[in-house]
Amino acid sequence: MESQLSQREAAERLSVSLITYRGYESNKNIPHDHIKNRVNQFIGYNFWDDGSETLANKLLRYRIKKEMTAAELGTVIGVSRNTIKRIETEIYVSDKMKKIISGFLK
Repeated sequence: MESQLSQREAAERLSVSLITYRGYESNKNIPHDHIKNRVNQFIGYNFWDDGSETLANKLLRYRIKKEMTAAELGTVIGVSRNTIKRIETEIYVSDKMKKIISGFLK
């Protein structure tokens, strides 16, 4: 609304279909990981950043900035997709896995 774009124009800027964009606006769809960075650039801030310096938030910010899925980042780091998702949702992960992730992010 602030940008005075139609939904179609906004969808085009994000390179998504009009139906997909409408789903974002109505909270029926959440952008896929590879789209989140474009959404952040479009709205002018990181919607998914909770402002903390927790490992979960650092990891999520990194993935969004790099436009990577959890599986893609897990492959790069050498851990499973589930490990990435567990850290981001702050479900128990071993200290060893946390150390590996923290070392990668530094």
